Amino acid sequence: MMMEDLINGECTIPEKLDRFFKTLIGGKDIRHRDGVNCHRLSNSLASDAIYCVSNGTVKPSKHITLGIIYQNVSDDNDIELNSSSISGNLDIPLPPTKRRRTFNEEIPKLPSFSHRLQMLENLTPVENEPTLPANLPLIETIDLLYLLSHFLHVPNTPMLTGFNSKVIKDTSPKQKVSYLTPINFSPTNVAVVKHTMEQAQVVGKKCNQTYVQVTYDLAIAKIAYKIQSTSKLQFDNLFIHLGSFHLMMAFFKAIGVFI
Repeated sequence: MMMEDLINGECTIPEKLDRFFKTLIGGKDIRHRDGVNCHRLSNSLASDAIYCVSNGTVKPSKHITLGIIYQNVSDDNDIELNSSSISGNLDIPLPPTKRRRTFNEEIPKLPSFSHRLQMLENLTPVENEPTLPANLPLIETIDLLYLLSHFLHVPNTPMLTGFNSKVIKDTSPKQKVSYLTPINFSPTNVAVVKHTMEQAQVVGKKCNQTYVQVTYDLAIAKIAYKIQSTSKLQFDNLFIHLGSFHLMMAFFKAIGVFI
């Protein structure tokens, strides 16, 4: 096999296919169709079309050249050609002179949880009688005013959140939202759930809070409840909640019992 065979490729581009891509790229302008840029683009697209239609069994000159360059760049010397050196035509990529910022993934060390998970106690309902909040009459009055504003078409009446922000003065401190380090493991892994419970305790300690609330999905909450029951002295200051989606599904299930 000679170098000329590799340059010519396994096939030649048909005239009709070349004319099709030149017309597609150059349009009605004959000067544009006969230009060097249009010829280069049409030749490249036609080669790709032949390679795709033949499922890679027919390789035009473009794909053979790309394969040789790829092997040279990847230090693969399986192909040796009996020809003169063409190293002068090969652009060797140089390392960047300026250091760029790269993403360094932090993988936390998760110690294995060797204890046997089990629920040592049953969840009991709260026996306290429900009480109404002291500001309930004020909230009901504000909701009624909001409905009347929309009913009477009062101009520039915002939605409920904006309406409340205009009539209620919020003196609570601003909250700070932080994101924990992502863990690229299964969320139902016992070691991962235990690590998230420990992270919640660290956040509560930094916020000077004695107790911390955490929210899990149903599958993860079951494991968290078992870990808390097994290691109660360690995680006694955590309040584990179910996600809103599962609470809504449980509510619908309870309604379905009576329908």
